[in-house]
Amino acid sequence: MKNLKIGNTAYNLLVEKFTLKKKNILMHKKFLEDNPKLYNDLTTRLIADCLYYVIGSKTICEWYDIYSVNDKHLQNAAKIALKDVGIL
Repeated sequence: MKNLKIGNTAYNLLVEKFTLKKKNILMHKKFLEDNPKLYNDLTTRLIADCLYYVIGSKTICEWYDIYSVNDKHLQNAAKIALKDVGIL
């Protein structure tokens, strides 16, 4: 059980979606690694790309209100989830 502001339900959804899309996310990570001019920080870029890829902007905007969170909260949860599924 994670102690995250987005809650366990949302966190578990991130883990589930990252797991389902792991192969594509790893290919995207490799693409980013091969093209460092596309970002300032690989981890930050990958987290943002993954959030929009697996849950989309509509859900992200809904989570701002549902969980009273901001970008940092979502990025933190996504970072932990990406580590838990072996992407980071």
